[in-house]
Amino acid sequence: MVEDQTYEVFKKSADNTTVSVETVKGLEEGKSVLAALRRDKTNDEYYLFDPLSGNVIDPEQPSISIDPLAS
Repeated sequence: MVEDQTYEVFKKSADNTTVSVETVKGLEEGKSVLAALRRDKTNDEYYLFDPLSGNVIDPEQPSISIDPLAS
């Protein structure tokens, strides 16, 4: 079931390092966690990693895969 899928939340810092933050269950929980982290207004960028597809996703635009290590 899709609600049971886990995602890894991680951040890309201003110095271009990527660090795992936590694992969440389901896309809705992932959206909630990302929203809370993004409200902090730091220079860090937060993403969800989908281990089943091997893609990093932004749940606000679920059809778009992004590469957090690019740029």
